[in-house]
Amino acid sequence: MELCRVTLEGYRAFQKAEWELPPTGLVFVAGTNNAGKSSLLSSLDIIAGIAEFGPGMGYQNAQCQAPARIIATFSLSKGTRKEILSRITGIKREEEAFRKVEFIFDLIPDKGFIISQITAEWPESGMVAVAYAESPNGHQYSYFAIGPDQSGTPLGSIGLSKRIEGAVDRALESLHVHSNELRPLWDAFNNWRSRFYHFKALRGGSPRSMELSSQSLLDPTGSNLPAVLLDLQTNRSLLMDKLRSIISQMVPDVGRLETPTQSNRLSVAFTDPFNGGFQHNLKELGTGVEQLLLTLVVGLTEKSPSTLVVEEPETNLHPAAQRALLSLLKEWASDRLIIAATHSPVMLDWAPGGNQLWQITRSNGISQLSMIDEPPLELLRSLGVRISDVLSADRILVVEGPSDIDVLNTWFPEIMRNPRVSVIPGGGGDNARFANLFVEWLTHSDRLGARHVLYLRDRDELTPEVVDKLTRAGNVYVLGCREIENYLLSPDAITSVLARESGLKCEATPEAVQELIHQSIEELKPFMVVNRVARRLPGVRLVDNQMRGTLAKSGASEEDFWEVIKGRLPDPNRMRSDLRDLWEVASREVSEMTEEQLIKWAPGEEILDGIYMHFLGRRFKKTKDGGELAAAIENPPVDLAAALERFMSDNDPEPS
Repeated sequence: MELCRVTLEGYRAFQKAEWELPPTGLVFVAGTNNAGKSSLLSSLDIIAGIAEFGPGMGYQNAQCQAPARIIATFSLSKGTRKEILSRITGIKREEEAFRKVEFIFDLIPDKGFIISQITAEWPESGMVAVAYAESPNGHQYSYFAIGPDQSGTPLGSIGLSKRIEGAVDRALESLHVHSNELRPLWDAFNNWRSRFYHFKALRGGSPRSMELSSQSLLDPTGSNLPAVLLDLQTNRSLLMDKLRSIISQMVPDVGRLETPTQSNRLSVAFTDPFNGGFQHNLKELGTGVEQLLLTLVVGLTEKSPSTLVVEEPETNLHPAAQRALLSLLKEWASDRLIIAATHSPVMLDWAPGGNQLWQITRSNGISQLSMIDEPPLELLRSLGVRISDVLSADRILVVEGPSDIDVLNTWFPEIMRNPRVSVIPGGGGDNARFANLFVEWLTHSDRLGARHVLYLRDRDELTPEVVDKLTRAGNVYVLGCREIENYLLSPDAITSVLARESGLKCEATPEAVQELIHQSIEELKPFMVVNRVARRLPGVRLVDNQMRGTLAKSGASEEDFWEVIKGRLPDPNRMRSDLRDLWEVASREVSEMTEEQLIKWAPGEEILDGIYMHFLGRRFKKTKDGGELAAAIENPPVDLAAALERFMSDNDPEPS
């Protein structure tokens, strides 16, 4: 059962809003303070049955006359649909029934929100009520549900029967007992509710201490966090070690995560590394630490499907730690829905748009929800984001593109999560030539002191002379192979990833993958020759700065200008001869390469493209598959690890 749409009518800040949600993935909600983000997210609490309600709580939009309403649309799994339909006979065209269902929540004065109606997709009629409550006098309620035999109803109609009477407090949830036909629906809905988590930026969640106990799953409120951590420490020590490592990387100097006991009480604390082992209770630390810890526990321990809502996950986190958290959220969101309300430029700069990025704006007291399809530059500007928010680190690591970050996050999480490091996509390897100029600008304009800059650049078909020129100052590291994808060409790792994705259905073996790599390399040899020649052709600059100044001062005419250019044009015969020589050299170099050298210098992405197309029938996806392959490789490349170790050292970077 997956939540796919939330509709708000007259609810808090919204007169009307439609919120489309993907079945899985990472969704961001952005907006200025008081725009309506909390209103939107609180509607999820009502759907999940965890919203608090009391007299005077403002759920009704002030400018709407009709009572507030929330409609939650779910898509049902094949198993749930099959179970429901097996209990109802006589449905015409069963394949159209119950593909989607709506739970309609209405605001009842002094009672809060109740489920007043359930509609389901029905043949020939769209969404039709399969259960509802009615109250002619406003006190006593009658509850109706779909009948077990629909054979007497015409196509497009539905037969309902009265099941129970009672007060509004009983609501439709009572039909779980009194309607056998809809019981699988209620079971699926309650299971979704039990796996819904909402962690707010304000203090809440876990208690200061609780009775000594051990529990395997975190309660949706986070109230049993100490018991879950004790279970991890006692029964799942490797997972506890991973949790400790991640949180210490994201919040340096917070200390070691512990679960101290006193008498029959259990608490969560961090051992102070600078104060004789003194332990700080979690409630004594910033709210961001508690929220982060709750989020990490859910991500590491809760299996899919589940829904996680986090408000301002960037709270108290340095931009590098935000990027590290972002990488974890993206990983966990591969099989579940994660929703984050954020102002963070790190988070929003990644957001891919579509139904994964939503903006809330407020005008004349009314909030509007809109989907952002374009790159979020305007959204970032509207939130007051400045470049200093991103570049607040003493280590700046520049990579060619976002897909490289996914691989590096897998191999070097300690570095990528280090608050001292800011990671920036450089927009391609050719921009590496500006690295030294970038460092010079920072040195003259930055008051934070000298900062290390390292640009990781693919080697491509660069000549040794060009590599030497780029790396001489130590601000550029040229990879030890053509591109980062070449590091991923491990037959064993590729085989394991292919088998996992296909459910062991594909016939990939390390030997078959190795043979396919060899075949791809043979097909790519002409590609390698062309690229090598293209890189080595000398550049022609028809007018340099000195000549431009001379021409301008002399008042050169168009003809004068042409005479200068004409004299600098290369001779076609000489160019043809040079091209022939370059082609001969490049062809000989490629033909003389060993198998090991070819795996390093052939286009790695194209090789992986061929492998994935052969075994899975699709192309290699850098942003998804790169990280998975990196995770399947036991050790990261030695040369890359050494370069990053030098980058993180406290000494000035050494030349590569």
